[in-house]
Amino acid sequence: MQMLVIEMMNIFRKHYRDKEIFLTPYVIRFGKKGHHVYELSTMHGDDPNFPFKVHVLTQSGEDTGLSNIFKTEEEAEAYISQDFYVKRPTRKTLNIWV
Repeated sequence: MQMLVIEMMNIFRKHYRDKEIFLTPYVIRFGKKGHHVYELSTMHGDDPNFPFKVHVLTQSGEDTGLSNIFKTEEEAEAYISQDFYVKRPTRKTLNIWV
């Protein structure tokens, strides 16, 4: 199912709204893969060695733990071209001891 860019933008706006963000990303583009939306951006000033970021959220705006930073835009695009899978919590984080 297609998702409009404005819908993706609104998911990220809502996600960022309640957080103190010290660096404003310069968004290159938004996209959707499966049940996830992503934002490819460049982060000026944070770490000049890793200026590109792919921020991945669920369609409901929850953080997935799949966001990452990259040295080049090509590396970021290669990451986006893969399938995103939500990281499942470990037994330790769930406080389940076997």
